[in-house]
Amino acid sequence: MFFGANIGWFTREWNETRYAWRYMTGQKRFLFIVFILIMVGVLYYIYT
Repeated sequence: MFFGANIGWFTREWNETRYAWRYMTGQKRFLFIVFILIMVGVLYYIYT
């Protein structure tokens, strides 16, 4: 049940981000990508 809820939440967030991407300014897109890269780096550092 918990796993299914996580999949549903992730799918909803992915779709909202995908549709919002069209309306983001260039600066917001850049900051979003930088934020994602920082989060990936932090998670990599934590789990290795």
